[in-house]
Amino acid sequence: MTLRPYLLAPLASLLLAVLTVLPAGANPTLVPVHGVIIAVMPNGDPILRNDAIPGTLDPQSIEYHVVNGPKLSAGEQVDAFIDMTTNPWSLRHVHDANDFVAGDANARVTRILGVGDRLPDVPLVDQRGRLLRLGNTFGKTTIVSFIYTRCKDLGECPAVTAKFHYLQEQFGNGPFHLVEITIDPKYDTPAIIAAYAKKFDANPVRWSILTGEPSTVKTVGDDFNLSVVEDKPGNFLHNDVTLLVAPDGRIAQVIQTDAWPPKDVLAAARNLAGLSSSPLRRLNLWLMSGVIALCGGSQQVASGLLSLAWLVVGLGVFGYLFYWSARKIFIENV
Repeated sequence: MTLRPYLLAPLASLLLAVLTVLPAGANPTLVPVHGVIIAVMPNGDPILRNDAIPGTLDPQSIEYHVVNGPKLSAGEQVDAFIDMTTNPWSLRHVHDANDFVAGDANARVTRILGVGDRLPDVPLVDQRGRLLRLGNTFGKTTIVSFIYTRCKDLGECPAVTAKFHYLQEQFGNGPFHLVEITIDPKYDTPAIIAAYAKKFDANPVRWSILTGEPSTVKTVGDDFNLSVVEDKPGNFLHNDVTLLVAPDGRIAQVIQTDAWPPKDVLAAARNLAGLSSSPLRRLNLWLMSGVIALCGGSQQVASGLLSLAWLVVGLGVFGYLFYWSARKIFIENV
């Protein structure tokens, strides 16, 4: 007697559809999953009881083949990627992991990453279900931000994604790449973020919207001191972090607000890529990110101080011009 009948007809249909869509030699279609090993077969293949994967799988128990994975035991909680191009489906990058809880302490993070550091070299998947390593920027100037698709505050995540759409249009086919990473990996599966990407016309060649194993996604956010708390089901309170990454893969600037002007980020990105850009735009972005950092991330206080700073600069310029004009008039009349 075999337990492979866990692969019911709907799953077989889904597998057939995936195999039909993927051309020969295409990258595997990967789906992040968290679940519990309920049994291990004599050949070492586990039966995994997966959590719900929105848009892909309901909670159910399936026997998988494990590709180069560790020895597993019944009762163990794991994160993994389901590879839907194999028959039967297989698990990749399997490792033990507790259930994802936003805001929990994370022993895997020993220090906060900042300017001069490289992006974590971790595996994530994009809106096509294709594996990407976050640390591989392919020599492009990269902009990274954090969002989640269920965000209902139009001034938060949707606004950031709208700015990314603007940047995508401005960058064209230049040496740039846009990256948004979900903070809600249990809901934001590749199927969900694919629909989100389509809504904003994100070209996956130039703009990757990423999800991944819940434990990995949480660690990436924690690496940048991203504070995420689920105050009610499906709603997350979080601070904002946007990263400008130089072509060498090192972080050049950390912006702790979602209120960044897209034209300023455009100028800063073009400068990192060695292209012409507005120095005043770059200065404004540098002042904004610096003042917000000094204010402990408080956007309201930083905005007030930045406005005051520009007022002082404006008064200084006006005063100098007034002095210069008055002096010239006085000298000419003497």
